[in-house]
Amino acid sequence: MITIYDHVQKTIEWDERHRLYTRKSLEEVYKEGIGHSSAINFVLIQLLREAGFEAYPVLVSTTGNGEIIGLFPEATQFNSTITYVAIDGQYYLLDPKNRSRPYNILPFNVLGSNRLMVYTDQLVWLPVDQIVKNSSFKNITVTIDQDSIRANINTQLKGLYAVDMDELNKKEDFSDALTKKYFGTNPVYNISDLTIHSNEVLKGYDIDFKITRKGTSDYSIFYFNPMIMDRLGSNPFKLENRTYPIDYDYPFDESIVMTIN
Repeated sequence: MITIYDHVQKTIEWDERHRLYTRKSLEEVYKEGIGHSSAINFVLIQLLREAGFEAYPVLVSTTGNGEIIGLFPEATQFNSTITYVAIDGQYYLLDPKNRSRPYNILPFNVLGSNRLMVYTDQLVWLPVDQIVKNSSFKNITVTIDQDSIRANINTQLKGLYAVDMDELNKKEDFSDALTKKYFGTNPVYNISDLTIHSNEVLKGYDIDFKITRKGTSDYSIFYFNPMIMDRLGSNPFKLENRTYPIDYDYPFDESIVMTIN
């Protein structure tokens, strides 16, 4: 299953469109190497079936398309397709559109509600939940001396956190992109001697750098804010009247352990 998933993921590029139907044959989509969301999954389903797997299409509605009304499952409520495959009494939901996403991680915009599986001559509602927990763990060691601060950060990323980091790692200037992600475009500290090492075993990164506070060289009195990264620059909740609940893209777990020497 994973081999077939990886093959489709690497062979067919997603054209950034969500569609429910395809006008081209699956052979054309495969040969051209590009297709919309459902076309890519139809190719995956066909290859899985040819390999002897039990596979079916699952109709989904992305976040931007709106919520599904289960009492009236009309085709107009859905705008994309993912893949159901059953193995040894368990089932997996797959979507090979994104080349950075492994088989056991679904895109965040289809999570959190029921989806409709087309199963031979009947329809079955399926819950769509993430198999892998979305988590970020940072172990930070800070050493303060007379004129500077040195910090070492070990990160362990799972689920969509790891996918996001893989996408960031493809950027031309990864160090600059990572600095902006963790410290913002106008950090309180000057960052120097930045080194980054990928940790494939833990699916994370070892980051080492030196920071000095901007605008002063007087360290006779030193105030240190332990939130040296991932801090909010401003309050994101500014509406006077909130008519809709706060909606995060996906459930997540973030942990930080800091040691200050």
